Amino acid sequence: LFIPSGTFSRGGSDDRTSFYLYGTAEKGFGPLLFVGSLGPHFRPLRGIDGEDSRLDVGNEVRINAAAFFDLFERFRIGGELNGMVGFAENEAGDSTFFEPPATPWEWLGSARLLLGGDQRTYTRASVGTRFSNGYGAPDLRVMVSIGRWVSWDDLMPEDTTSVRFEGTTR
Repeated sequence: LFIPSGTFSRGGSDDRTSFYLYGTAEKGFGPLLFVGSLGPHFRPLRGIDGEDSRLDVGNEVRINAAAFFDLFERFRIGGELNGMVGFAENEAGDSTFFEPPATPWEWLGSARLLLGGDQRTYTRASVGTRFSNGYGAPDLRVMVSIGRWVSWDDLMPEDTTSVRFEGTTR
């Protein structure tokens, strides 16, 4: 779910809530990990007005694929390919399917270091650039993040019989 933020008139927002539904998969082979995601992002049609403009962005399919390699127990490197393919009609009624302005592709090289005794906290750095000149494709993208993950088992009690409800009965 994407909530509008930024300045609509300067391209910082879709000016209304939009929805992104996707599926992910991952498969490990020893020190190699392959991951990917695929899904549609349903968003309002936006364009840049003017005689020289061909940019209209609307509904799109987002595609992400990556491969990672564990160099050491706590250190992983990898590469990612990220892209979008428009499947909306532009303001003139033409399809944006595989039109260059609505089909940005980029790559990222990244490294991740696990922190802490439980190895659930990590820091990550990535750098990359575009393969194509589509909407949002960067000349240079640099990302640094820190994160932590929890599993479903962490959120659920181990023994459900130990849960007690106290109250009065009539």
